[in-house]
Order: sequence, then C-alpha cells, then structure tokens
Amino acid sequence: VLGLDVQSLKEVKRSVKDLSHIKIQSADEYGDDLWRNVYGSPEEDDADSIILSDEDIKTKLGLSGGHEEVSRILIEGAMARDKLISSNIRLVLGIARKWCQNTNGRNMATLYTGSWTRPSLDEAIQEGIIGLATAADRFDYTRKLKFGTYATYWITNSVRTCFQKAATGCLRVPNHYYQVRQQYQKLVKEHYENSGGQPLSIEAAASDLGLPPKRLQFILKTTEPLISLDAPVPNGLVPTQAGKSGAGKDDDGGAVLANSIKCTDPVPEERVEMSLLRQCLENAMATELSPHERDVIRLRHGLDDGRSRTTREVSEALTISVSDVRKSETSAFRKLRSPYSVHTYHLLGFLDYVGINPEPSQTLKGDL
Repeated sequence: VLGLDVQSLKEVKRSVKDLSHIKIQSADEYGDDLWRNVYGSPEEDDADSIILSDEDIKTKLGLSGGHEEVSRILIEGAMARDKLISSNIRLVLGIARKWCQNTNGRNMATLYTGSWTRPSLDEAIQEGIIGLATAADRFDYTRKLKFGTYATYWITNSVRTCFQKAATGCLRVPNHYYQVRQQYQKLVKEHYENSGGQPLSIEAAASDLGLPPKRLQFILKTTEPLISLDAPVPNGLVPTQAGKSGAGKDDDGGAVLANSIKCTDPVPEERVEMSLLRQCLENAMATELSPHERDVIRLRHGLDDGRSRTTREVSEALTISVSDVRKSETSAFRKLRSPYSVHTYHLLGFLDYVGINPEPSQTLKGDL
C-alpha cells in the first residue's frame, strides 16, 4: 500500500517475531552494558532477556541500518495495516447494512436504533471492523486471493456473532448451536412444503440432523430469542418479540407481559417481617415455656419443617400419651396469650401481619 517490498517486510516481521524475547539496544546502551559486564554492577539483568546490539542485528537479521531500520520497517508495516483497514471500511458498511435489513426488514426508521435483542447499525459496523482487523492480520498474499474476498469471511463472521449474541442476551451460546437451529428451520420448511402442511416431529428432525432428540430440544431452547417484559399482549395473544414493531407500545392500556406474570413468593419486606416475628416467638417460647412444651408446639404446628402433625403423631414422636400432648399444648397457649408475654415479646405483630386489628378492650383469643 505504501510502496514497500512486501517480501522483505514479511521476512523481517517473521525474524523479529522469532526474536521477540530479545531486547534491541542502542550503541550507547550497548557500551554501558559492556562497561557493567567488565567492571560489574549492583543491578542484575533479567536472565530471560538477551540484549541485541547493532552488530547482532546486522549479522542475524541482515539489516545494515541496525535497530533504527528495524523500527522503521515495523512502523511502516503498522501504517500499511491501518491503511489497508481504512480502505475497506465501505465493505464493512455494506455487510452490516445487509444484516440489519434482513433482521429488521426495510424499515429504515428503526435501522439505526436497534434493541436489546438486535444490535444497531453502529454496533454491527464496530464488530465488522474488528473482523476486518483480524483479516488484515491473518491475510497471506501467497495464496493469491483478493483481500476483499478474504476479508468478507471474517467481517461476516463477526457481524453474525454480534447478532447471535444479542438474540440470546446474557446467555453465551456456541456458534454451532445457531447453525443447527438454521438447519432445523430449513428442514421444517422443506417438510411443510412437501407434506402439504404436516408438522415435523422432533424425533424425525433429530434423526435427519444426526442428533439425539433431547439434544436437539436443548439447542432449540437455548437459541430462542428473548421476550421483553414490556411486550404487549393484545387480546390474549402471544406477546411479540422485543425489537419488533409495536413491542414498545401498550395498546390495551397496561396489557403487557409483565402484568400477566404472577409470583407466589413473598416479597422481601414480608420475608423480613416474618423473620423478625419468628425471632420474637422463639424468644417467648425459650423464656416462658418448658422444654417439653416447646417440643410439643414445634411438632404440633411444624415450626421447624413446616409440616403440622396430629396429636397422635406428636405422642408417638415424644412417646407420651395423647392427653399429655393436649394438656401441654393448652398450657403453652395460655402462657403465650398472657398480657405479659404478648406485650413483652411483641406478639401482637402476628395479628397485624394477618390483617387483624384487635381493639384494646378485647381479650386475645384464638391461636397465634
């Protein structure tokens, strides 16, 4: 590109790569190093590095200019690489634009915006330039290929990987998974056209692709595109994918996917409140109840494992009679319901937790 001798440049680059562990030293530094070797120095040189003088460069690399000529050749090679990359930016732009149009249609208004499941045109161009730089580093002119033909492969590969990573979000999926998915989609389309609309089973598709059915199901599951929680659900239909037209609009006044997902787990505030109430109950039981009464209450109401037991099951576990279990339970409730225990250990919080607001004049009745 800059009028250099390419063959000489590659030979020098290969020789320098082989001697990458060698430090190139100037004449003054070589003299200082010779002085230290002769008269000694308190500082020891690195044992893994070998200092190469100008004479060594002339004899080993065959360059009469010494280290200055080596530096000049390397700088000119870096400038040639930059020139080669900057001259093929239009190739990257064309490939990135084609991928954006294939995934977004001909809608030029949203071509530059992208979404969280589809990269924008700027992001695709950036990834394409990385592929172009890789092609410039790995290009071998001896294969008699045009650089544009060679760079198209690396640019397309980088842009394709960019779109694949965006489709699965934070989940990193191997590239060959997407190839299997594309083969599966092509197989389903051909079967649909040849069979007159009959669906293709997973077992038949896996047999044609040479994969186990569970493996194919796993690949199809991991390569599915993500769905936005803000995707609208009009008239109970399947929500649209994020990045498609209408995905950011709320046509039904709040009918989005996030509103249709219910979580049965308690919210963090309720968990903290229940933990504090449980601590209050444990303090009350440890102070007011006897060990026998505590064991009966724990087994009877499942305070440890969440499984309530009948009086007979408790009697068999503690090897006592059923009447003793009932007496111990009644005695434990009487102690915990006393005004002293209720106010000292803040047991009224259980009533607030379940939504009961007793009046001050009422007596606490019922189980806590």
